[in-house]
Amino acid sequence: MLDDRYHVEALARGLAVLNCFSDGPAKLTLSELCARLNMEKTTAYRVLYTLQTAGYIRQDADTKRYSLTLKVFDLQAASLAALEFPKLAQPLLEELNSRLQESVSMGILDESRVRYVARVPFKRLIAINIQVGSTLPAHATSMGKALLAALDTAEVRALYSDRILPTYTPRTIATVDALLDCLATVRAQGFAVAEEELENGLYGVAVPVRGRDGAVVAAISMSTSAVRASRAHLYEECLPAILDTAAEISRLLGHYEIRSGSSWKHG
Repeated sequence: MLDDRYHVEALARGLAVLNCFSDGPAKLTLSELCARLNMEKTTAYRVLYTLQTAGYIRQDADTKRYSLTLKVFDLQAASLAALEFPKLAQPLLEELNSRLQESVSMGILDESRVRYVARVPFKRLIAINIQVGSTLPAHATSMGKALLAALDTAEVRALYSDRILPTYTPRTIATVDALLDCLATVRAQGFAVAEEELENGLYGVAVPVRGRDGAVVAAISMSTSAVRASRAHLYEECLPAILDTAAEISRLLGHYEIRSGSSWKHG
């Protein structure tokens, strides 16, 4: 309980310091921050040091004034992914759900897991009970693979630290090297598939969603039962519909794609 209280108080102090800069002026000294926040210098210095170490604040070597770095925009991007993208995508996900008669979802990458930010379930799917806010291991899901494929090799290795990956079925990817091979295929074909890798009998197909600059900002997926859907059904009927929906969401975000075969090319 005491640890939880400490972390909450530390977070509150950090947010208070960041708000000082966002409210202006853009550059502040330690003394000015203390005066505005009524905070002791030792406490304020610890907060500033933590934020500086994390890359959100820098200090000018000459003036000793602190200011925000561009990394704070990462926080804004995360908020948009968690709030704006799902709101924009929800009607299209509902249309996709109706068209395919299968569960469809939208997710973002959260470390080595995929976090679900929108979902339209289909009642006949008997599988993991997934809700908005739920997370699943990225390496064992189609949506996670679609998101991981946007990272380079060094980023993926850093994320998993070359460790043995947890397995959930005999088909789960178990090593970082095997995952990297899979991600290379995902990049080449423009979509990701998971066949009974998280749960026996569960299939998934996912496609990345891109923002205005072409960067992958989210992914959408369809989940179904191996009993209900054959591979031919997944590739010939479901995948084109998912590609169309992902392209439309990307278009709404300001990005346009020229699709060639099953892959996407920037237009």
